[in-house]
Amino acid sequence: MSLLERIIDSFDSEEQLNSWIIGGVTMVSAVLVRRIIEFGWKRATHQDPPKDPSDRDVSLRQALTWTLLLGVTSSLVKLFIQRNMTWGNRN
Repeated sequence: MSLLERIIDSFDSEEQLNSWIIGGVTMVSAVLVRRIIEFGWKRATHQDPPKDPSDRDVSLRQALTWTLLLGVTSSLVKLFIQRNMTWGNRN
């Protein structure tokens, strides 16, 4: 029995396996999405993105833009992953 088969068999149900896989992929994608958005922010504004949008030194406009951009994009990626990623049937 291969390592992958042993891992798959250690889960009680396919739903539990899917939940773990989706959780892992979501965490990895969160890091990638943030890096991509940071890169785009730097290219568009020629400034580093706000490290702490709640800091009073960050303008309200920058704080709102950063928060909306990161929040909406991350939520959309998470939704896409949850709706489209499943582990195939284990026969």
